[in-house]
Amino acid sequence: MPRWCSGSASLFYTEKATVRICVGVQMKEMRRLFKNIHGESIDEIKHTLDVLKANPGTKVYVGTDSQKKRKSIEYAVVIAYRYGHRGCHFIYSKWNVSRKGYGRGDDLIIKRLTEEIQTSIEVAERLKEGSISVYQIDLDLNGNPKWKSNKLVQMGVGWARGLGYNVAIKPEELVAVKAANQLVNK
Repeated sequence: MPRWCSGSASLFYTEKATVRICVGVQMKEMRRLFKNIHGESIDEIKHTLDVLKANPGTKVYVGTDSQKKRKSIEYAVVIAYRYGHRGCHFIYSKWNVSRKGYGRGDDLIIKRLTEEIQTSIEVAERLKEGSISVYQIDLDLNGNPKWKSNKLVQMGVGWARGLGYNVAIKPEELVAVKAANQLVNK
């Protein structure tokens, strides 16, 4: 059972992959500690509301990326604030998970990407509970069938869109995933 599922997990079938996800049960509340680029802890709801108040028209993006390390997987979820064409800034949360139980090869990739999708949706839902409109969830998935992440496009995009979010995947510009990628590859 995925670590984020509070009940039994169910299988989700796509044409290209079978993925075990949490369906029809309450997900665990996973309160993440967010930091700014200076490493200072901040409340993501208050910070986001402050940014939106100071900069009307700012678009909020959420995205997660991961990187396998020797004995762990490092994750980073980013909330990015895009100020039109004047740039953007972000806040983030980083954590490590033991690779034990994640499997190898395709199993590892599928589980990592599923965790990334789940995390992005959790953060977007938390922002929504704080009356914050998320402009887009960026998913680190590729629309090109030659990439392994393509197996999860239907599931990930459908899941996020089913909750009412705009979604972007590669090769589109992924503002939040790009920032998360920089964090896990330091």
